[in-house]
This record gives sequence, structure tokens and C-alpha cells, in this order.
Amino acid sequence: MNPSTFELKLSEKLIEVHTAVTENYARALEARSKKEFNGSLKICLKKLKETRLFLRVMKDTHEANEARAIQNAIEECNDLITILSKSKRIF
Repeated sequence: MNPSTFELKLSEKLIEVHTAVTENYARALEARSKKEFNGSLKICLKKLKETRLFLRVMKDTHEANEARAIQNAIEECNDLITILSKSKRIF
């Protein structure tokens, strides 16, 4: 089955958002202050929530076997949101 234009655009957006999460997490790890760390984590959380939204849209547009795999990714995203929400930098 060939992916639709919608699916391709959604996949591209998902990759873009996921890349932003990775970049901002790397910035958080290199932060020189708690404020800088928390600012980067805040961006990570925002991007993770966007990722979760895109995954939910993808899940609604796919067949059952694909939807299960996407649901697993949503659950992993939820776990990361929980972990990052509780993260605190110790200086």
C-alpha cells in the first residue's frame, strides 16, 4: 500500500518534531544553569506533546495492526513526558 500525501506529510512532521526533542534534550544536558536546563526541558515537553498528537492522528488513520505499533509509540511518548516533567537538575 502506497502512503498518501497526508501520511507522508504527517511522517515528515513527526520526524521534525522528534528531532527537535532530541536537540533540546542535548542542550539541556549541556546547560550551564538551572534556568537554561529547565528552559530546554520545557521545549522538550512541548515537542513531545506535539509528537503525541501527531501519533494519535496517525493511529486514527491506520489499520489495526499498524495502530497497535503506533499506540506503543504513544505510550513511550507518555513515559518520556512523565520522566521529563519530574526531572530536576542538581547543582
